[in-house]
Amino acid sequence: MLKGTTLFAVAAAGLLNVAVSQEFPAMEFVIPLYIAPMFDNGTTVTIDPQWTALAETAATGATVFGILNPASGPGEVTDTSYPDVIDYVKDAGAKMLCYVATTYGNKTTDSVEEEIMAYQSLYPGACDGIFFDEAPHLLTDAVILEIYTAHNSFAHSTLDTTTEEARVVFNTGQAADEQYFSFSPPAEVLGYENYFKAVRQLGVPETSDISTPPQNMLLLHSATELAEKPELIQPFMDKAYCKGWGTVYVTDDLFDEGNPWDNPPTFWTAFIEAARNIPTVESCGDGGLKIIAPLLGSDDADTEAIMATADPGDYGDRIMVAMNVEITETGESTDRAAAVRDAGAKVLCYIEADKYGNDLATLEEVVETFTFFPLNEICGGFFFGAFNILLAIEDMPGMQSLYLKTQKTFLQPTVVFAPEVQDYSDGFESSYSFSYDFVEDDWYSTNNWDSTTNFELPWEDVMTETDLVALAESLTVGLGDGATAGEIVVAEAMDGGSIIPEAPEPNESTAALITGYAGAPEDVMFDLFTKNWAYGYVTNYDDFEFLSTQWSAVVASAYDTESFVEIV
Repeated sequence: MLKGTTLFAVAAAGLLNVAVSQEFPAMEFVIPLYIAPMFDNGTTVTIDPQWTALAETAATGATVFGILNPASGPGEVTDTSYPDVIDYVKDAGAKMLCYVATTYGNKTTDSVEEEIMAYQSLYPGACDGIFFDEAPHLLTDAVILEIYTAHNSFAHSTLDTTTEEARVVFNTGQAADEQYFSFSPPAEVLGYENYFKAVRQLGVPETSDISTPPQNMLLLHSATELAEKPELIQPFMDKAYCKGWGTVYVTDDLFDEGNPWDNPPTFWTAFIEAARNIPTVESCGDGGLKIIAPLLGSDDADTEAIMATADPGDYGDRIMVAMNVEITETGESTDRAAAVRDAGAKVLCYIEADKYGNDLATLEEVVETFTFFPLNEICGGFFFGAFNILLAIEDMPGMQSLYLKTQKTFLQPTVVFAPEVQDYSDGFESSYSFSYDFVEDDWYSTNNWDSTTNFELPWEDVMTETDLVALAESLTVGLGDGATAGEIVVAEAMDGGSIIPEAPEPNESTAALITGYAGAPEDVMFDLFTKNWAYGYVTNYDDFEFLSTQWSAVVASAYDTESFVEIV
């Protein structure tokens, strides 16, 4: 039987080459060990690479957990290939979560507790916590809540020590009931487990409770894109951290070839290094405006323009494009949408609501048609155009049913409700208010304004003349004697142009789409930003058939609004 010193020698020539002395930030790692610890290559028996990755990751100083799973649980007898390897990885600094399936509350509490105790007898000292698989994402049923509260309590009472509290994780695989986060002692949730391509389609998901990163775990497999483009690893890690994920594991091991958790990622060294460089929480804000651009035509030049300005490292966070996507024999529209998705923009599949009489039940049926391939791998959400908000308000149960239907179609999609273009050339009066309490994910209500070519910005709504004088004086500071500041021009709103109002309230659920504006798009984008709109878009066309001919300027100004505010 191999001893610890021999095992360490095997690991020394292994996967990682990262200095031990560097300190790690709050992000932690988890590595599923759904494979035997010893690997027979036909000539020699060595430690399996997945286990080696666990030990070497721990040796760098990172906090890393392995999920121990000898036989879909502890099994009935000790597998003799495990104890020495468990000792080896724990000596390197790794911790172990012992796997117990709960079958969504169908396994009896006694059976679950017996499996926890079996680990204690078959692999004494191995478990630093429990990984409860097959946990329901909702705890609304009082009996289910009682069962999982008991699981959490028993795991802690069995494994807690006087110096360290056990780690207890519930694998819901999707956004979890907030009651998990209020368990006492605290529990963690594996709140997202999926193909990596889902991140390209839907964006890096947000956690159920972004305020408690240590309680949120993320697992992704089949991430061949990261292996092919390692420059995308750092932006992914940044976004995962900023969206509340405290523990992560991503691998290019393929689900479609069987077990996606039996080989470490080929990019693991770069992945660990990226964790050292994640931003502070204070620097997580994106800054500037984000873009929702309807593109309802099929002009290839427009598609190419979006692809040229999108960034794969944004993972759909910056630019969302509403497109007509249909399954046809030629695959023209799906190919075009897939190219936009792969370039780094999120594709919102367009549904014209008034085509179906704005009937909410019928719209649910339309949403169902997007579950088929390849639409189910392209759509990052839905854009309901020509949507009658007033009718929807009269049937809020139907509205919520439609929204929840979209959430069941994809995992955490973006949903946009956009009414017909409105003309507010005589000023803005709010004709409706939209209150909501949808718990599944973010959704957006857009307001469209029609503007004319003589539209000018109402700068007086942003700054007074006194403010401008003070600004001009401040610009001269540090320029030296005789230097002057640049000219500041105050434009007034002209008759016939829509005046952009303040966003209904400063939040991430508002968007303004402006048609028929032939002026400089950066002026409008800046005005939207100062008036608290989260998303904006301006086009010189009177509709959304084509992309604005000033698309590059729209994108550049949206990205630059934060620095523009700081300068101006």
